Amino acid sequence: LARWLFPIYNRTMSAKPALAGKKRYAKEKRPPSAKKANDGSAKATRTADDAKFLLARGISVLDYAEARAQEIKAMKIASQSQRGSKRSFQSLPRHMRRRATSHNIKRLPVALRTQAEHEFSNVVPKAPKSRRGRRRGSKIREEFGTRSNRQTWLETHLWHAKRYHVADLWGYRIAIRPSEKSQRANYRWVRDHASMQDVSYLTTVQLDGLTVEEAGALLITLNGSSCSLTLNREHRCHALSSNQELIGPVQYHVVQHQDVLCLWLTFHPACKPALLARLHELCTDVSATPLDITNQVCRLRLLGPSSTQMLQRLLQLVPAEPIPTSHALWKELANLSSPGEVHSGAMLPLTVWDPRLQSMDDLTKLKEDELRDGAASITGASSRHQVSQLHKALVDWTSTSALSPLHSADARATASSSLCHVKELNARRSAALIPSQSLSPLDTDAQVPILLVQQPGQGHLAHGWDIIIPSRWAMAFWVPLVYAGARTHGQLEMKRLALEAGLCFFPDDAVGSEAYTAYHSQQKTDRTATFFKRPPAKRNNYDKLNEPSPFIADWTMLMSDSPAPPTVLTRTQHQALQRDSSFRPAGSALVHVRLELLAKGKVDDRCRLFVPLEDDLTHLHSKGPLVLHTQAHRECIGFTTNGCNSFAHGKGIGHGLVLLVPYAEANTAEGQRVVLVKHPDARYYAFAAMSLVVPTYV
Repeated sequence: LARWLFPIYNRTMSAKPALAGKKRYAKEKRPPSAKKANDGSAKATRTADDAKFLLARGISVLDYAEARAQEIKAMKIASQSQRGSKRSFQSLPRHMRRRATSHNIKRLPVALRTQAEHEFSNVVPKAPKSRRGRRRGSKIREEFGTRSNRQTWLETHLWHAKRYHVADLWGYRIAIRPSEKSQRANYRWVRDHASMQDVSYLTTVQLDGLTVEEAGALLITLNGSSCSLTLNREHRCHALSSNQELIGPVQYHVVQHQDVLCLWLTFHPACKPALLARLHELCTDVSATPLDITNQVCRLRLLGPSSTQMLQRLLQLVPAEPIPTSHALWKELANLSSPGEVHSGAMLPLTVWDPRLQSMDDLTKLKEDELRDGAASITGASSRHQVSQLHKALVDWTSTSALSPLHSADARATASSSLCHVKELNARRSAALIPSQSLSPLDTDAQVPILLVQQPGQGHLAHGWDIIIPSRWAMAFWVPLVYAGARTHGQLEMKRLALEAGLCFFPDDAVGSEAYTAYHSQQKTDRTATFFKRPPAKRNNYDKLNEPSPFIADWTMLMSDSPAPPTVLTRTQHQALQRDSSFRPAGSALVHVRLELLAKGKVDDRCRLFVPLEDDLTHLHSKGPLVLHTQAHRECIGFTTNGCNSFAHGKGIGHGLVLLVPYAEANTAEGQRVVLVKHPDARYYAFAAMSLVVPTYV
């Protein structure tokens, strides 16, 4: 800048020599003649001497100014013009900026107002919309419709969005976990009362017009082994590809309508593309075509010992003559202490009134002492008749037909369209003599066909009912069940509950399937991004911890001795291995195991499993974990896929997969196969006992 302004200064000195400041040359080396003088001749002499001095330095004022004139002009334009996307008011120093200048030009300095007027001339002012206009029902529905087109919303999504953390999974917005701490509370509620989850994201496919031979052949080919075709029961199998690789778990039931069979298949949306392609491939030789009816039904899952009592309080059966067998059987189940006493997968079709007819004040929670009294009354001598009637009903259940109007497309459409608006019920309730009282059903009220399906758990956990209802009726059943005392849970709580019950969770534990690969690839991306968001000083140094794959399990590490990747044994092969420990399939294979820590330690879904050495077993009975500084000489035989600190056992538990040969040759201590568990964030190993499990997915 000084270089550019110096010619201007020289021009000023040449034009007005008398105005040249005395202090300007105070530090310059002046010729002897340049001294102070009061007369005019002295000034003229000094001006001439100054000109000679400047010429002696080789500077031409006019040439220098002309050469730099374009640079000075460009600098002036750049300092006054708009740069990039900045506005005129943004060119001011920060201490002179005001918020009002963005819409009031007169708040700017006079020199910038012309430029600001040009900027604002192309802006069309928008009329501000009031909140009342933005929050109209039509506007909200339009916005929700646009947002739900990206990811499918469940009917209970808005209820969950206010209380849960939701995420985009498998094309749906699914509730992951509640906003409050609920892990321990949910476990207690499932163990003692009842908890509920909306599983309407499960894909449902219907095949009509099958014969017994066609249905049996299709299921055998799909499962790779024999399947049960018992009518009126829901069964479970594993769908396999043509290469005998796992696609995903399938729940199916068969009902008979006249002389043909109706087959329903329910499976996880993570395996929907592969499984639908497999079904279309298998249906080329039969007369049925797979029909996706996921959008026509909803499915609510109620787990816990008091789930039957809650449904008994909520469901009002529609009277019919003669009384349907299923209605009589449902009344006999009023004294049932737990859904686990019912046959696995038992189905019961019912027709009930609209649950919203009942007052929410009447649907109070069942207390723990009431449940205890109800269980005691069943076993007491005063209710032997009730016990005998209940046992007779359970024995005769197989003769009860599970054919429901839900198996008909026309009946499903009629039931979905019969839902009335809640304001009509509120108007009837406000006109009643006692406004808070339950409404008596009218002939014009909706009659809802539902299908109850018993859900088998494991041990004393995860027994309950699946409630299959027509579409649009999810909230009409969900809210009354919440008032009736059912707690709600999301995916994270269900994953932990499956681990507590000794069950596998899909797709987290389904190693080898396409759904597992896609899901864990997304998990790796998310965890890596979260890791690098932290500052370097707050990250774990996985290089020093010798962790090659700290975010997800890297199954390629088990391929060191084999050119081909290990395959996961099927459910049938697991059962064969459980019967005969000498069973060995061809090639390298992985088996499902359950882990229980024998001392302190941490286990989750990304731990490595190692074979302990003889020296390591000497520390087996120590209270703390085994601290080692090297692991190069220990063989990695597998990874965990799920893990937590168990509320039921009071110690760490997990689920994982290990190589079959090291599992069979593992060291045993006190009759248990012992393995070392290494968490990526820890410097120590933890001893764990592992046992073979047959994979059963939820």
